[in-house]
Amino acid sequence: MDTVRWIISTAPEIFLLFAVAIGTVLGRVRIRGFALGTTACTLIVAVLIGQLGPFTFPPMLRGILFSLFVFTIGYRSGPEFFASLSVRTLAQVALALVLGGTGLILVLGFAYIFALDPGTASGLAAGALTQSSVIGTASGALAQLGLPKNVLDQQEANIAAGYAVTYVLGYILTLLFVPFVAPKLMRIDLKKEAAKLEAELSGGTPPKTENLAYRKFQARAYRVSAAAGRTVKAIEDEVGSRTVVERIVRNGADVQPHLDTVLQAGDDIVIAGPTAAIVAAKPVIGNEIDADEILRAIPGNVVDVLVDSRKLHGRSIKEVAERRSAPSP
Repeated sequence: MDTVRWIISTAPEIFLLFAVAIGTVLGRVRIRGFALGTTACTLIVAVLIGQLGPFTFPPMLRGILFSLFVFTIGYRSGPEFFASLSVRTLAQVALALVLGGTGLILVLGFAYIFALDPGTASGLAAGALTQSSVIGTASGALAQLGLPKNVLDQQEANIAAGYAVTYVLGYILTLLFVPFVAPKLMRIDLKKEAAKLEAELSGGTPPKTENLAYRKFQARAYRVSAAAGRTVKAIEDEVGSRTVVERIVRNGADVQPHLDTVLQAGDDIVIAGPTAAIVAAKPVIGNEIDADEILRAIPGNVVDVLVDSRKLHGRSIKEVAERRSAPSP
């Protein structure tokens, strides 16, 4: 036990990584289709490890890790948030305001009734609403009050304690309430409702039972040999099925794939289109290559597009784009 205390005092980061590792493994365990998830399991493991002794992490480490946490949330949710803003999302905005306001009122009420200190009340709010960002906001606000160091440390510890207890209970109870209790209160069968929703969204089309991993359209990389000396347009026309040369890499540098660009032996190209067509493109272009970096470097999103112009029928996307970007006569 003395060895454990010595490690806690000299290198508490070991237990931090240890808790994350064990929580990640446990979060993937499913019992009859039910899993707590990585977040809840990591928090539970951290609470148990915390019983070994007092952990003191450097303020800089806590600041860096919290900043990374906030950044990843914004990086992941930010684009989706702004992309989804519309009149149809007003109901969700109203729901968020009601939920946040109700949570704040309840926390303030509990803090007043049970005479909770600011740290415990902040932890209660962060855990009950499963909003970890409240921890950083509350810690920053407490730091601005000019409290003595020992008092500030105790308040921050209370934030962590209140958060850990309420988050675990709130998270687990929510996971149990939604699939098991809520359907009974609403008198619905989740499986039947899911089948109805699937039928509604499919528009009457029967569900697919074949290999769902098959992709009708994809991109693959080839090294030019047979296609050397030919233009991009000639290759696209011969491969057919509206395939498009998306990228050309020559001697490690990108070459803009215009329709009149001439391919050279040794070029690495990425061709996109129907799977059957690009798989059969080997005799026309050359051998297929393992080029993950080239394929990953192609940015873009998969979107559904309805083409209602007869002028665009039968034309490739590249041809349409080049015609649009060409200067007017």
